[in-house]
Amino acid sequence: MSGLGIAETFPLRDFVREEMEARDWDIDELALRMGPREEFGINRLVLGFLLEMEPQKGLLIGVGGSKALARAFGTSDEFWLNLDRQWQPEEYARFEARRANTPDRSLYEAGR
Repeated sequence: MSGLGIAETFPLRDFVREEMEARDWDIDELALRMGPREEFGINRLVLGFLLEMEPQKGLLIGVGGSKALARAFGTSDEFWLNLDRQWQPEEYARFEARRANTPDRSLYEAGR
């Protein structure tokens, strides 16, 4: 099978936007569905940043963000984490290296 190349990857925001559009959700609806309700403000703020800014590598979704998106869209958290890893594999490799060299690894376990 010659001629097969590397698949093109896209920033996470593109996938989130497509899913929102398919469901006819606005940013407030998604922030509510990400739950819990008392975190609406922070969810709204993070989504605003994610959806409105130009894609920047180095801003990782993390475990907490992937779980929140999974809750909202009815998917697995691994789905969102894998999309982000495919978009920026070098950044995740650096993150994992830092985590492995940190004595207090609980600093990297937020949201689990």
